[in-house]
Amino acid sequence: MACAWQTYGGPWVGRCSTKATGRLFRFMMEHKKITITVAVIAGGFKIWQVMNVRKLRAKWDNIGRDVVVLHTIKPGNTVPSITPFALKLETFFRLMDIKYEYDYAMPMGPKNKVPWITLNGTDYTDSELIVEKLQTHFRKYPDADVPAQDRAVGQAMRVMVEEHLYWGLVSWRYLEDDMKALQKAFDMPFIMMVMFKMGTKYLKKMLYIQGLGRHSISELHSLLKADVAALSNYLGDKEFMYGSEPHVVDCAVFGMLAQILYTCPDSVYIAWMQGEYSNLSAYTERMRLRLWPDWEQRVKKPMLIL
Repeated sequence: MACAWQTYGGPWVGRCSTKATGRLFRFMMEHKKITITVAVIAGGFKIWQVMNVRKLRAKWDNIGRDVVVLHTIKPGNTVPSITPFALKLETFFRLMDIKYEYDYAMPMGPKNKVPWITLNGTDYTDSELIVEKLQTHFRKYPDADVPAQDRAVGQAMRVMVEEHLYWGLVSWRYLEDDMKALQKAFDMPFIMMVMFKMGTKYLKKMLYIQGLGRHSISELHSLLKADVAALSNYLGDKEFMYGSEPHVVDCAVFGMLAQILYTCPDSVYIAWMQGEYSNLSAYTERMRLRLWPDWEQRVKKPMLIL
């Protein structure tokens, strides 16, 4: 069978993969010392991984009953986390008055996503599933006083922010700005920066598959400006999304807007938030002051202005 290539790269199983396997096998047989050395190193690394996970598990288990372990990346220079989903979760913990501890040793979860949590020995992934789980577990429902119609709008707003506006943040951080502001907002090790740079092609493909990456930058900005306008119009002159008190949806919205306001200088997004949609900047500051009185202690460089 001839070698047929898939749309996004890589051959279908056939002659190509068979020949490659044969070449690899011959190389291994002809270079047995190298093969054995690689196998020993790989085996040793796997053993170290298993032992390290056991050690970490023991540490998490000793934290205490009903204390959440938040697995995430280390704080940034201007925000407690450069991932909006970790900032969303931590804000939610504060809204719910949930005790939690950090784990920076294993930020990548079972679904290869950041963040994730461990609660009483069980792992949970995906920020929204975690929010639902914790409300059920602790039997606390911050949105119980919100009318169903408003909750429906809040759900739509959250999805718009996390599944649409989020990709604008990805595009600006990694492609449009070429990670310049991100490097200031987060002390990224050189090797990590190189890895992200190498992953630019992968990010472009993700954006293309998602849909926004098929458009020009001006078209993308036009689509996402509509998101920002919708948030601003719904917020209006209210203090928070549903009124005078923050609720669950505010955690998600704040998690995203804080990334723009505190880590994306010179972007069109912050220009919108400080211009015709300035109520969003004031809202973000209110959320920070209400639920993050220790914000300056949680960021690495509180006086840094990007």
